[in-house]
Amino acid sequence: MIKAIIIDDEPLSISVTKEYLQHYRDIEVVGECNDGFRALKMIAELKPDLIFLDVQMPKITGLEMLELIDADELPAIIFTTAFEEYALKAFENNAVDYLLKPYSQERFDLAMERLRSRPRMKQNDVQQLTSSHSSSRIVLRDNGQIRIIALKDIRFIEADDDYVKIYCSEGVFMKKVTLKYYENALPSELFLRVHRSTMVNVNYITRIEPYEKTSHLAILSTGDKLQVSKSGYQLLKEVLGI
Repeated sequence: MIKAIIIDDEPLSISVTKEYLQHYRDIEVVGECNDGFRALKMIAELKPDLIFLDVQMPKITGLEMLELIDADELPAIIFTTAFEEYALKAFENNAVDYLLKPYSQERFDLAMERLRSRPRMKQNDVQQLTSSHSSSRIVLRDNGQIRIIALKDIRFIEADDDYVKIYCSEGVFMKKVTLKYYENALPSELFLRVHRSTMVNVNYITRIEPYEKTSHLAILSTGDKLQVSKSGYQLLKEVLGI
């Protein structure tokens, strides 16, 4: 028996999905919810094999929610949403299928056929998917709690083995992604990779000083001093017009 959870903020959409699933005796709906926070708890408790996931939801989006699921708990994903812009990347990154609302029983049946042959998403698939969509915030887990950090509050991001450290007005937080991930995900006009281990929010830079032979220091309004490589300095000059 395949255990499924429906995650959608539209009651009608949940009802339609449940109606279509009546044709599939080997799939059992074990839970349903309308926001990403509750969905994370439900996934951890019920460990579903499949989730029907809306992309745009209140509190956190479906894509942000996927980032917070432990790698060994990732189920098969069928996206259900009215936003067509997500479709291409969803397919490229091993989602089972993508159902554009409103979808018919026939289109739903095709998704069920694909379910039998497509693998579950992996955590690096999720990262590739989420890094392709711009956002004004970062969502992460902090001591069991979900924390949402606005990009404008982030001073810089620093690589730390398999994690990054995010330095912001509320403190320093860690997330298990690479610096390259954020180099792709964050707006390039705001965040620049100025060193192999550092990205900086250019709005916090107050001055740049020479440092050693070929490098510089970026001095932030908070007093932080970040080493800037030769290539990073060239990027800063282009963006800051210096």
